Amino acid sequence: MMKKLRMMMAPYVKIGLVLFLVLAAFIYAMFQGGFVSWFVFYSFIPFALYPILLSVYPLKDIEISRRFNKSDYRAGERMEVELTIKRSNSFPLLYLTVEDQLPERFLKNSTNYPKGILFPFFRKEMKLTYTIPKAVRGDYDFKQVVIKAGDFLSLYEKEASIECQHQLLVYPSYQQLSFRQLESMYEEGQQSAFVRKHHDAAIVSGVREYSPGDKQSWIHWKASARRNEMMTKDFEERQSQDVVIILDQSPSSLFEEMVSFAATITNTLIQNQIGIAFASTAQMHQIIGVGRGEHQRQKVFYALATIEENAMQPLAFNKRSIPSNASCVFISSQITKELLAYISSIKGQSTSTLLVMKGKQKLDQNENKIQVDAAVKGINCKYIDSTSFEGGVGK
Repeated sequence: MMKKLRMMMAPYVKIGLVLFLVLAAFIYAMFQGGFVSWFVFYSFIPFALYPILLSVYPLKDIEISRRFNKSDYRAGERMEVELTIKRSNSFPLLYLTVEDQLPERFLKNSTNYPKGILFPFFRKEMKLTYTIPKAVRGDYDFKQVVIKAGDFLSLYEKEASIECQHQLLVYPSYQQLSFRQLESMYEEGQQSAFVRKHHDAAIVSGVREYSPGDKQSWIHWKASARRNEMMTKDFEERQSQDVVIILDQSPSSLFEEMVSFAATITNTLIQNQIGIAFASTAQMHQIIGVGRGEHQRQKVFYALATIEENAMQPLAFNKRSIPSNASCVFISSQITKELLAYISSIKGQSTSTLLVMKGKQKLDQNENKIQVDAAVKGINCKYIDSTSFEGGVGK
């Protein structure tokens, strides 16, 4: 409370100090007399008058707009920001410091401070540009720009916060991979561990009446003989091409690399017309349903842009939220017995793959043992080199 009161009183104290100096110069001239004394007094008047005029100048009437060089970014990209400052009058401002209030995550990950100084004098419009070397993944709300103006002798300084709303979404970085390159990361033999790009995988679920266009190989001869009419086999898909990507939200030093890898898988599967769904361990009830195309890619990328580590939330589980015929891809930076039990509980009859983000260090004895346990449970476990996705930026 006292600190806030001091901040409110500070401008008035400074103006009081200026008036006191004027009075002191006047008293000195009255008692000392002579040309020099009065010259000092009259010379000081402009320096004292300017802070008084500045104190009533409405800094809050200044309009500021913010413009980015792109509408959206990927993590790691260079950002260029331009601030345009407009004034309604030509009151002479000796200097104007402009500081954009960046979201906290940007400040933590940026060495460039978004602050600059301008010398407007009588100009009504000015521009200030600054750069952010590396964009940070997330959904951001830029709100204010703080400006300050002062006098010749820095006896008085005035500050104002100008509203300047701007929404910005920074998507996770991802690599451009072909489907064959993606398969090679988790391949077993000739086929992928969780994506099978064939279309003849179907099993007979019953028989139905013959319809024009049915293939001759589909005719069920025994059923046709019993019913004395043409009957054909009825099929259902044996293996769905749909993939559910599940991201582990447990705290990890490789979390950004995991997000980047999930974005890479998403982009590659969407490009190959494979249906995908997305979920995270702390929000399994908010799964993004299976979909294809650019709209689905945008939905998953938005979820990846805003997702955060969750230290408090245990592994959530809602089996009904997982498509029963879809393959599961679980991305994590750890491999534990609890994690394997969790994956085993959601995989059902579908193929499940655990992709573990790991540095260049070798697997320890416990990790090797758990990897064997994963194979016993029918979970294909593969390790991904995190250096290819370091800092959330694919190399």
